[in-house]
Amino acid sequence: MGPLPGLQHTVSMRPLLGVLAGFLALSMALGWPLAMHPGETLAMAPRRFDGFGVLWFVEHAWRAASGEVPWLWDPMLNHPLGLSLRGADSWAFALWSLPLRALTGDPVTTVSLLAILGPAATATAGTWLGREALGLSWAASLAVGTVLGFNSLMLGHLAEGEVYLTLAFPLPLLLGHLLRMRDTPTRARAGWTALALALCVWTSGYLGVTAGLCFLLIGLPTLRGPHGRTLAALCVVACLPLILLVGPALAEVSMARAADGTPSDLLLPGSAAVADLLFPNPDTAALRQGRSHHLGMLAMILAIAGSWGHGTRRWGLMIAIGVLIALGPTLRVHPGGAPLAGLPLGWLVEAWPTAGAFRVPTRALSLSMLGLACLVGLGL
Repeated sequence: MGPLPGLQHTVSMRPLLGVLAGFLALSMALGWPLAMHPGETLAMAPRRFDGFGVLWFVEHAWRAASGEVPWLWDPMLNHPLGLSLRGADSWAFALWSLPLRALTGDPVTTVSLLAILGPAATATAGTWLGREALGLSWAASLAVGTVLGFNSLMLGHLAEGEVYLTLAFPLPLLLGHLLRMRDTPTRARAGWTALALALCVWTSGYLGVTAGLCFLLIGLPTLRGPHGRTLAALCVVACLPLILLVGPALAEVSMARAADGTPSDLLLPGSAAVADLLFPNPDTAALRQGRSHHLGMLAMILAIAGSWGHGTRRWGLMIAIGVLIALGPTLRVHPGGAPLAGLPLGWLVEAWPTAGAFRVPTRALSLSMLGLACLVGLGL
């Protein structure tokens, strides 16, 4: 088993570039033949509406950066009515897409290449987390990265065509910098922590909420320590502009959806049942949002092994909170089964309908997967 957090290594860029290359090869192998036909495969295989929305978004971002169309309006979002880009899913994804769009000249190839890069980049960031912040061996660190970059959540994102959600690398970077900040707070580490938090928020609202929970669980004590005020100020400066920009749009969308049913009912299609978390379910994959929710039996077994002999409270809380949110407004054992009890998310959206904008609760499992990956690394 590996050492406790706080025992850190200094990881140079060269080994991490090798790790990235290895994970890119794994991503290409698992996504075959996407790497061989990036201009054709993504558009033809998933046939998910969300995938085509991502293509339109990438193309609009390129045309807006070229000055052809205004940035804050895309007639193809919420077609045929159009939608302000205040409601766009990922501003960071638009930024990552621009250099690739310039190189490829094709939005389909751009999104396909990002679909290969996303899991590999997230796995590499997870490896850095294990090596740099948790002080694990290279083998254990690679296991952390593999759990984070190649899991059922990533599969679900790709199946739905929501490629931007695979670019989740800022989340393990945030956790790593928070742990380093707690161990040895410096002004530079405060800056890196704020940057990682901002990247989470700008990548996806779901990832931003998960990052906020991670910050509350791990980083809150740092705000009372040295450079805590610097960290708080940098986080506000980095995240507040997007929150002010997107917040009113989210409130408007969530209230409009509330007219179609109770807020709790609208969350059910994107919620998990207990059985979903333990075993893969083909019916779930075919019929429901947030497809493939299961955490992975091998990962859970290794995580249980990692819980012996280590301070596991923080990782256990991460797993528990992510699962509690993912279960949605009501507790159900099987998909489509009768609700057994109300859950906190249901109470929250009934009291505050704007919270219904978090309409796919299973995406909070990225927090659970983060805690699970850390326990896996400690168990090796």
